[in-house]
Amino acid sequence: MRKIIIVSMLSLLMAGCSSNKTETAAMNCSLKQDSNGGVMEVSSDFEYDKDKDIILSQKQHTLITVSDQNTYDQMVQTF
Repeated sequence: MRKIIIVSMLSLLMAGCSSNKTETAAMNCSLKQDSNGGVMEVSSDFEYDKDKDIILSQKQHTLITVSDQNTYDQMVQTF
C-alpha cells in the first residue's frame, strides 16, 4: 500500500512539474514592386507556434512612394 501511495504521489509531482512551453519561431517576408511610376514596399513579420502550426502575431509595414501628384491620384482611385 505504501508503494502505491509513493508512486502515485511521485506521478502527481512529475505531472505538476512538467512544462507546457510552446516553441515559437519568427519569419519575415518582404516585397518591392515598381509599377507605373510608383514603388510599393511591403514587409511582414510573423511569429508562429511551431507545435500548433498557428500564427501568434503579424505586423505589416507598407510604404508607397510616387513620383508626382498625378500618379498618386491614380493609385488612390485603385485602392
